Amino acid sequence: MIIVYTCIVGGYDDLIPQPVYEGVRYICFSDSIQASKYKNWEIMPLPNLETSEPNLINRCLKTLPFTLNFNSNISIYIDGNVLLKLNPNNIVRKFQDSSAAIAAFKHPYRENAKQELSELIRTKKLNDFEIKKTKTLFKNMEGEGYGFKETLTAGYIIMRKHDNELLNSAMRRWLEIILNECKRDQISLQYVLWKFQLEIMYLDDVINPQSFFLRFNHGAYFQFLPKAPQDLLKKIYSKLRNTFHI
Repeated sequence: MIIVYTCIVGGYDDLIPQPVYEGVRYICFSDSIQASKYKNWEIMPLPNLETSEPNLINRCLKTLPFTLNFNSNISIYIDGNVLLKLNPNNIVRKFQDSSAAIAAFKHPYRENAKQELSELIRTKKLNDFEIKKTKTLFKNMEGEGYGFKETLTAGYIIMRKHDNELLNSAMRRWLEIILNECKRDQISLQYVLWKFQLEIMYLDDVINPQSFFLRFNHGAYFQFLPKAPQDLLKKIYSKLRNTFHI
């Protein structure tokens, strides 16, 4: 059984109905989703976590699938705005046959964490204090010998092997950084994998991202209107906002 899971807090996203695939179980942790509304999903309450901030609640669950009692050797985290277009079983088999402990897609726009930080600063997604803390984090990383050469991944889909104890430790370290040093999780994942000497599988090497999943813009949608045109309008607005800093 493959567990596909997500987390939606405070109604930030609408839960997307997913295709039914044999051997795939969908679980959503939420404080706002009505269980009866989504037939494909099992809705579970939020567990006790180290934070009460909505965006960090999501990242706690994103980083630590080992603590969620899935009774499965493989889990796939997806953001709440991701729709799986293909059965993940074939990709999971390739992942299982690999020596990698974790798998994700490459970031579609940026190559490394330094480029990601520059973009976060440009789009004002970090305040001055957070920028200072992140730059200190980077300085400490470099002091350990990290060279920012590892390819940046996108965080919206992450596959992990639950029987890898070293990965479990690495994910706990990742969460520590997110909670205490930089809340943007993409900034530190490659560093943590480097530090624990863990191999990552880049899913782009086995499947075209566009054929495997579709991402909608975050946020609520009108249920009585088609989702695609609403998403297009959200994307246009998002592009204008980033261009003109609306």
